[in-house]
Amino acid sequence: MKKICLLVVFVFIVGLSQSPLFQALHSEPAGKNLMNPAHFYTDDTTIYTTTPLDVEPHTTYTFAVPTIIGASMEPGLITISQSGTVLVDASVNTNDAVCASDDPYGMEKLICTFETVDKTTLDIEITGDIDPRSGMQDLEHIQLEEGSTYTEYEPFQAQSDPVFEGQGLLVLDYHDTLFLNEIIGTHITAYDEIDGDLTDDIIVVSDAYTGHESTVGEYLVKLEVYDSSGNGAAFDLTIVIQDTVPPEIIGHNVIYTEVDDQVLLDTLIQDHFEFYDEHDGVIDDYTLHYDHYTGAEDTLGDKEVHLEVEDSSGNKSDIVFRVRIEDNTPPVIEGPTHVKLYLSEGWLEPDIVSLFNVTDNYTNPQDIDVFITSNHHPETYDAIGEYQMTLKAIDESGNETLADFTLEIIDDVPPSLSGPYLEEISYQDTLDLDGYSEHLEVSDNHCDLSYHDIQLLEDNYQASSPGDYTATYVVYDSSGNQATYTLNIRVIDDVPPSFNLDQTIVVSSNTEISEAEILTYFKNIMEEETLDIDSYEIIHNEYQGHEREAGIYEVGINMRDTLGNNYQETVLIEVTEIEAKSDYTWAIWPIGIAGVLISIILYKRKF
Repeated sequence: MKKICLLVVFVFIVGLSQSPLFQALHSEPAGKNLMNPAHFYTDDTTIYTTTPLDVEPHTTYTFAVPTIIGASMEPGLITISQSGTVLVDASVNTNDAVCASDDPYGMEKLICTFETVDKTTLDIEITGDIDPRSGMQDLEHIQLEEGSTYTEYEPFQAQSDPVFEGQGLLVLDYHDTLFLNEIIGTHITAYDEIDGDLTDDIIVVSDAYTGHESTVGEYLVKLEVYDSSGNGAAFDLTIVIQDTVPPEIIGHNVIYTEVDDQVLLDTLIQDHFEFYDEHDGVIDDYTLHYDHYTGAEDTLGDKEVHLEVEDSSGNKSDIVFRVRIEDNTPPVIEGPTHVKLYLSEGWLEPDIVSLFNVTDNYTNPQDIDVFITSNHHPETYDAIGEYQMTLKAIDESGNETLADFTLEIIDDVPPSLSGPYLEEISYQDTLDLDGYSEHLEVSDNHCDLSYHDIQLLEDNYQASSPGDYTATYVVYDSSGNQATYTLNIRVIDDVPPSFNLDQTIVVSSNTEISEAEILTYFKNIMEEETLDIDSYEIIHNEYQGHEREAGIYEVGINMRDTLGNNYQETVLIEVTEIEAKSDYTWAIWPIGIAGVLISIILYKRKF
């Protein structure tokens, strides 16, 4: 059985990876056969390429061997290499290359999948015992395609002639002055499927352009290019030199004008723009596309205008500019130079501002911002004195006007003097009217006053006579404003009738009396007095808790008469272990306490 070794060699050509053909191969769909039989030669033992095949580096390819050759080969004997780099070894698969038959017995196509290295050309050699006739016949069925999937056999298609790319008519301005080699380098390209970019190989057959780069006219340039196989292409380039430069509009995008001037648009354009063409010179005419200024000359803001100019060659230039209508005239202030402000009137800043008349050429009076500003401004409008003030008016455009005036703040507010409405005092006491000012409250909106500033103006007070009297006080602030206050004085007889009670209740230690019994005894005694007592109340009781202990104990009693006056008296309770002595005046009231009859001895001392 014949054994054939397949050797594939990839040879790099530096720089070919950027060629159009190389890019085309990279994008070829699977199934396009890259094997050209015309590039192969065979002898008794070898089939090999006479012209290298173009491939892409680092790209997966599928190589398929036809049926007759495949039937006489074993997969392990296939060797594929690229410029010395083995891609498929005769005995071992390398570099992720895989070779296999498409049937279990290896009798059909032998398919190898491999990835190229950093080379761009491929040489193929198939060595073995090969019949040249059958070898060349089977060679037509060998297929090399991009990708990892074998597709049905597709015959190799011969490459076409080189192709020019670029427009046959080039229009230039007489200012461009481009040389022919610049035009070819930037506007014309030539490609060949095999040789790639042939732009550098373009031949100038005839040139009517060179020497007339800045001359208006039409010029024909004939070009040719040939690939490495001798295939050629021709190209006619017509270069037209003409005036394509548009006229120049010299001016600014914004024109400023005053709202009071209301200048015509044509005047503004003539004053602020110049239209010039290098071929025609000065251009006087222009065309308005739109005009938002005319009719709005009296309104502040930007008004947009679009105009266009055209030269004799039909070249046009346009500009969109704005007419900015401004107000640079400040407001006018009319008003007094001296303003008097009385504190009693309670003026505020708006009241002062209202004394002035402020107008403006554009802004409505109510829209003008008017306020007072000054380094000599009082902190508050209750600080008396004279101040140099400045009134500032600002219109809506920010124009401002200052007006100086003198502000005189006058204190006409009297002090405040107050105190109790009525002062009651016993006829036994004397009210110090001069010192009573300490009890009055005094204040002022401006001055710092105290009771020392209060004076007794007049009074009709009589200390020892019950009755109603008055005393009038006066105080003055630093501005001479005064305040008076009248004190009502009531002299009263508040001394109750005097009496002297001295009573002692003697109780034996084996007898107790209650607080109710004590009050009853005390009430019977007080009925002998002239007081009209309304109620009695024990306010302290030393006897309570010592009922069985010998001793003398105080019991305090508060009495309230029908007029609301309170009187306090004391009752003594003497607890004895023996009977009361005979030197007392006896008064006996039988009291039943817990079933026991108690005798109370009361001694009353006359007064």
